Amino acid sequence: VVLAFKELAIDSRVLWTALADSLTVLVIGFSAAIVVGTLFGVLMGRFRLLEYVLDPYVSFLYALPTVVIMPLLIIWIGIGSTTRVAIVFSTSLVPVLLNTMAGAKLVSQDLIDVARNYGATNRQTLRSIVVPAILPYFFAGLNVASGTALIGMVLGEMLLVIRGLGGLIVEYSNFFRTDRMFVALLAIVALSVAFRSGIRRLRGALMPWSEV
Repeated sequence: VVLAFKELAIDSRVLWTALADSLTVLVIGFSAAIVVGTLFGVLMGRFRLLEYVLDPYVSFLYALPTVVIMPLLIIWIGIGSTTRVAIVFSTSLVPVLLNTMAGAKLVSQDLIDVARNYGATNRQTLRSIVVPAILPYFFAGLNVASGTALIGMVLGEMLLVIRGLGGLIVEYSNFFRTDRMFVALLAIVALSVAFRSGIRRLRGALMPWSEV
């Protein structure tokens, strides 16, 4: 495995090219899921009518296996990086949305009323009360979504487009090159560890009052 790492990372740099390809898809899809999931999570948590309208669709997406939607994405989008991004987005959207919605529902109305009674503007109330109350749930959703996003990334690369780290696993397993296959697997593990470490650092920066 060490010799295979030298071949792929130093001699040919195949590993870094695949890692950059996978990381690009992962970042784009996960970032889009964070933006959309946070927005709709807050709206659904604060407005009962919107939750009533959208909840069946969210439940459907949550219960739908990723493998089932792949043929639909191929028909609708085609085969390429856009489809891989869509898979990462769909696999990581629901955890962010549901956890953010739970946090938005549990914001103390008493605290909001007190802030308004003391003359706080909507922006001040949002920044000082609503956002800090939602953040623990938001980061809980990110921790779950980071794992599902990686799974979606690898599935897309192994089953749709033979590219990236998942593509290396398929390619080397077909030729029984287990040493090189383990290099790709360990690269995915390292990417997962780095990804979760980045989320923890972001949590510490945005939630300095939290000890976790």
